Amino acid sequence: MVKQEKPKKIKLDIPSMIEILNKNFGFKKVEDPFGCPAIQMSSRDAF
Repeated sequence: MVKQEKPKKIKLDIPSMIEILNKNFGFKKVEDPFGCPAIQMSSRDAF
């Protein structure tokens, strides 16, 4: 019997996730009121 390895968990930081959403899904990159990177989306996209 072959022992299967568990999939490795990948931890992404917020800027990496924002970059993925921007490049792959077309969300607009903006800054929040505190100067941190954020994404802009419609309420329809959020749900």
